[in-house]
Amino acid sequence: MHPDHEPDPAVVETVISVRDRFGAGGLRDMIRLARVELTAVEEALEQLAEAVAAPGPETGAGADAGVDVAAQPAADR
Repeated sequence: MHPDHEPDPAVVETVISVRDRFGAGGLRDMIRLARVELTAVEEALEQLAEAVAAPGPETGAGADAGVDVAAQPAADR
């Protein structure tokens, strides 16, 4: 854990709950599953960053690149 970062209390509660209910094996399972989820989230964020940075067909580079504006609610346009 980073020394300047305090985990959310819900995360702490979940880890303690898994520890108390499933022991070391449950914590190992949680870590394995968390690594899988972390990898998936990091890959999705990387793809999103690439899509935002890539020039779109009409908009050029920017936050709306690759976003179908017609599919967005009118309030978001």
